[in-house]
Amino acid sequence: MRGFGDVPHRLKLMLRPGVRRTLVGAVAADSVGQGVLIATTTFYMLRVAGLTAVQVGSGLTLAAVLGIVVSTPVGHAADRWNPLRLTVLMTALQAGAVLGFIVVHNLLSYLLVTAFQAIAVASASVTGAAMLPTIVPPEQRVRTRATTRVTSNVGISVGVGIGGVAVGVGSADLYRSLFAVAAIGLLLSAWFFDRLRRYQTLTSPVATSGTDQNASAPADTEPAAPQERSDDSATGALKDRPFLMVTVISALLAINDGLLTVALPLWISQATSVPPWIYSVAIVLNTLAVVLFQIPLSRSSETTAGAGRALRISGVALAAACLLWAVAGSPDTAWPAAALVLVGCVAHVIGELTSSAGGWALSYALAPEHAHGRYQGVFGTGQQISNAVVPVVTGVFLINNGVGGWAIVAGVLLVAGLGAPRAVAWAERTPPRTSPVPAEATGRIS
Repeated sequence: MRGFGDVPHRLKLMLRPGVRRTLVGAVAADSVGQGVLIATTTFYMLRVAGLTAVQVGSGLTLAAVLGIVVSTPVGHAADRWNPLRLTVLMTALQAGAVLGFIVVHNLLSYLLVTAFQAIAVASASVTGAAMLPTIVPPEQRVRTRATTRVTSNVGISVGVGIGGVAVGVGSADLYRSLFAVAAIGLLLSAWFFDRLRRYQTLTSPVATSGTDQNASAPADTEPAAPQERSDDSATGALKDRPFLMVTVISALLAINDGLLTVALPLWISQATSVPPWIYSVAIVLNTLAVVLFQIPLSRSSETTAGAGRALRISGVALAAACLLWAVAGSPDTAWPAAALVLVGCVAHVIGELTSSAGGWALSYALAPEHAHGRYQGVFGTGQQISNAVVPVVTGVFLINNGVGGWAIVAGVLLVAGLGAPRAVAWAERTPPRTSPVPAEATGRIS
């Protein structure tokens, strides 16, 4: 791992003409727009549109539910039609939804626009993940996902900074102008995605799945052992028990994001003597760590065994972070407590980086080549459920139960991480039924 010294080399690779640069452009334009929305939407609805906090909360709940509901069927659609074209469409529809925020004036209009946006965002997430295997060969998928995640983190940070200006000024016209900027960013992202068509070598993976693998086999060839774990139906991925187990483990470990962004600031403010500005330091350090180390750490997850080990490391590291944060509530003086919080943040970011890399690798490696859409849809549903339950876990359980609550969450994360290699081994013992893919259906990072 080369850390700081490796940054110029990585930037040079990302900016070289080809798939990677085009994909980075799409993600950058999208993430800046998303960052603007993160910083401004709630404040706009409360201050300008005149909604109450309860009404805004109802919209967020609706968005979470819709994200869970649409992921699996959209994954099936991505296997039936070109996932890249669907990604372009869903990204463009997000731009329309963002412009719709400008005309929100009551609860009904807010719920309609929020529902439209939630469906487009969740769909784009699934189709984008399913699109990657059509432009990137298997050995480069994890690293490409790591590159896009680094780009996304930087873009969101820039967007949040831009949106913070509107929040500080409080002008309704400035809010609306920034919604227009976010919409332009999303349209630019859709344009970049559309340019990826020149690199796409497989547009409809499921179209090849009807080929009989044994059609040309000799008559005396032994039939395959009855251990296949997938079928070609719309719900095939939901019947794949080993993959579902990996999805559940990844979803449990994915609560790391909510622990950092929701649970930790509440815990710091309500149960510790830590100065609030320490949390800002922790977020800055987290962002820097993701930018510097996500790509190098992803290399160890380029095999299924390596990905299983990465999830095990994630579970151990996240459990350690929870315990350190819990203990931070004990010191009466600020600096020992702050030190515990920051050391916990180091453990957390290790868990976050390894969880992401391991999850990406397994979501692709354990799926049949002709069914990435369905498998990404199921995997995405797990992530959506994880995101939806974090506020409940935080508000009802962690804060109300204190150190004991943190200890229980740490135990769950530890068990999930330690169980990951066994789940991966189970999946490898029962490989999915794969259909032959044409030899030309491999992409190349130019």
